[in-house]
Amino acid sequence: MELKSTQLNIANNVTSTVEELRSLALQKHIGLELEIELGDRTICQDSSALKRSLVNLLSNAIKFTEAGKVKVKVWELDEDKIAISVIDTGIGIAEEDLNK
Repeated sequence: MELKSTQLNIANNVTSTVEELRSLALQKHIGLELEIELGDRTICQDSSALKRSLVNLLSNAIKFTEAGKVKVKVWELDEDKIAISVIDTGIGIAEEDLNK
């Protein structure tokens, strides 16, 4: 896969992706939250690859969450790095499978 990095507003990119998947969470009657803690919201990244990754993580989180919520959090690690996490109240991975 060839990546094509461009300047993008990470907050807008993540927000629009979350909103596109909100209907899936609503169908299951689970919450879908977004928390963004960024100063500079501009990054250089392949927007398609970022969206694809986030859609995969979010759709899996929604799929395996029967009750509760899914939360996406975006924050700065330092001036050159950000983190994106998808947290859910789903069944998780069995303890015996964590090492795989």
